[in-house]
Amino acid sequence: MYMQAASKSTNRHDYEQAESPLGVMPKDYPDGFVVGWHAHVRGQLIHAVSGLMKVRTEQGFWLVPPLHALWMPPGLLHDMQACGPVALRTLYIHPEVLSQLPEVPKALGISPLLRELLVRASATFAPQTSFSRHDEAFDADGVQLRGWLYLPTGSGPARRTPAVVMAGGYGTTKEMFTDRYAEAFATAGLAVLLYDHRGFGASGGEPRQEIDPWRQVEDLRHAITYASSLPAVDPARIGVWGSSYSGGHALVVAATDRRVRCVAVQVPTTHGSQTAQRRASGEAEAALLLRFAEERLRRARGEAPARLRLMGDANSNAIYRSQEAVDWYTAAYARAPGAVPEVTLRSVEAARGYNPVDFIDRVSPTALLMQVAEHDRVTPTDLALSAYARALEPKALRIVPGAGHFDVYERDFDSTSQAAINWFQRYLGVRRSAYTAM
Repeated sequence: MYMQAASKSTNRHDYEQAESPLGVMPKDYPDGFVVGWHAHVRGQLIHAVSGLMKVRTEQGFWLVPPLHALWMPPGLLHDMQACGPVALRTLYIHPEVLSQLPEVPKALGISPLLRELLVRASATFAPQTSFSRHDEAFDADGVQLRGWLYLPTGSGPARRTPAVVMAGGYGTTKEMFTDRYAEAFATAGLAVLLYDHRGFGASGGEPRQEIDPWRQVEDLRHAITYASSLPAVDPARIGVWGSSYSGGHALVVAATDRRVRCVAVQVPTTHGSQTAQRRASGEAEAALLLRFAEERLRRARGEAPARLRLMGDANSNAIYRSQEAVDWYTAAYARAPGAVPEVTLRSVEAARGYNPVDFIDRVSPTALLMQVAEHDRVTPTDLALSAYARALEPKALRIVPGAGHFDVYERDFDSTSQAAINWFQRYLGVRRSAYTAM
């Protein structure tokens, strides 16, 4: 078990929504760990008990060493990077008590007394974790898929809980920001089964880093079966969540598997063929198709799969070369040490024929929430909107204002996670869990 229900939470979502106006979150970060662009509803006093934390806003950056702190006003976008191992104790302050505090970031000295108060408060004025997390493994046609099961406090055979089944996007593992959504859902009273795709992370499967979208769709069905068999889960109240590539999988499964009560997707893959043609056409497309054919011959001869880097500069042959993609995948892989940021060439070929839009008008009567980034160049905004237009009721569309594809995971995490929580609570009949603040 990862986290006992009585331990102090390290999920900032708890601190944003706790009833208490104050809360101090204790959280330790390894060297190089990056918390991507995001903002908070509450103001923060960011204090490193040990180590050095670099905090950046659009206006500049600050270094936060021991005996110092940084005041961060609510609503201000920022990111953070650990320079060496860092023990952070962050004070969250409700906006109602902020009238005398600065409206801009400000570096502050911390007296020994205040430092000791923050350390003590991190064990006292912190919300208790409202869920536990367990390692799980289940069979998917002979391959062991592994992941985490989040159970809200009090769930069990006598109180079976609605559940959300979910996995990450293209080339990612469960640690790569998807776990933050799982924690938010569990805090809101949902059981969650979050797993690694076959060939990635802790799951089995060969070849490694190969993405077969139809195999992943079938694995999602296996995950639903496993979740439905758990004594703490109500099998009549199962939802699925997906983002980017897994958002496409969630659409396909919701359209073809009536065990799914509702589905929430964000920045979903809908038109693999059209998206691929926008990225490579004419001579570039012809050269790519030739590579696919040659790769099939190589693998037929028993040779190892050719692989591509997920991200790289504009002159590389990486799959993603925009700066926003490079930044996001770099931060994501920093959260999963040992993970390899590459996929097989055949994964790219498979994506070109993957069109979840062909299923979207069959999702109904399952309730569909689609969140679309306003400026998405990875799963293009116009294609996602055209797919949504084909879906039938009940459905809801939320456009994430000003967002690119990757902004939903960090900058807009609070709004995208809360929209999904609201959807699941509405259609799965979730009783909102109470937050406990001491």
